[in-house]
Amino acid sequence: MLDNLLELNESNFNENVANGTSMVYFWAPWCSTCLLQLPILKDIALRLKDKANIYRINIDENNNLTKRLSIQSVPFIFIFKDGLVANFFWGKQSKETLLKAVNEMF
Repeated sequence: MLDNLLELNESNFNENVANGTSMVYFWAPWCSTCLLQLPILKDIALRLKDKANIYRINIDENNNLTKRLSIQSVPFIFIFKDGLVANFFWGKQSKETLLKAVNEMF
């Protein structure tokens, strides 16, 4: 675990998004916009720790998963509900936008 965001990879992705609500943040260490998004996601992870799991995946280390999900640029955020994509966002998003999207799952 890095900070309060759980790190996922290709081998544990499916099992972790299969049940409940999950926000999955695809990022890269070289992406300046991703680094701006990170503090927002850390705050969301603290606020929603009892409602949803907030994960991050480094695209450079998980190329097959990135291709499988057709992610062509970062930051990219998926919201999963019981393993199915419920919503997605590309680019930097506000805390309010992301909180609203997760809260709509309940």
